[in-house]
Amino acid sequence: AALGEALVAQGKLDAAIQRLTAVIQADPRLPYAYYWRGQAYHRRKQIARMVDDYRAFLRLAPDAPEAPALQALLGSLQ
Repeated sequence: AALGEALVAQGKLDAAIQRLTAVIQADPRLPYAYYWRGQAYHRRKQIARMVDDYRAFLRLAPDAPEAPALQALLGSLQ
């Protein structure tokens, strides 16, 4: 997931999505893989996929520091 985070930071969104999807397939219990893939989808304006990943992140890590901001974002989309 750390490599996916770095790829998102570098703007290599396709590579990040591909890497993070592989991480999630290997272990779907890693919340930050969903978070960073959601970030990549957000930058690509793929909102439905972003929402799915952010919801998965919040299910797995409801007390994460990022949770309040994501909850507010998701609430604003409804």
